[in-house]
Amino acid sequence: MVERLFPVQDEDMDYESIYEVLFQLYSNPININKASAETLQASYLLSPNQITSILSYREKFGPFLSLYELQAVPNLDLNTISQILPFITMGETESNFSKTLLKEFLRKNKPTFCFGTEGFGNRDEVSSQ
Repeated sequence: MVERLFPVQDEDMDYESIYEVLFQLYSNPININKASAETLQASYLLSPNQITSILSYREKFGPFLSLYELQAVPNLDLNTISQILPFITMGETESNFSKTLLKEFLRKNKPTFCFGTEGFGNRDEVSSQ
């Protein structure tokens, strides 16, 4: 994994420390919906532009609903997303978030249910009755 993240070797870089950080992140993934810029920067996984894009997207649209939504974040390509997936989480499960989203939708939209006994028919037949 380190070789994929850092294809060009730099003698000044402490790869052992990077490996330790990545191992810790793999064991305890970053919650992408709550992570600060500093947390994302310390992961070595993202560039400053990518971090800014994630935080801006999250601020504009709210928490990520799915890890697939990362594809909509500017400056994140599929290669980068596939590299960071083992090290991030959304925190809540998608099903819990979906339940919360449904509750919020129902609360705001006050749905009305209509029940009928006549069934569906041709519009001309219904209007002539």
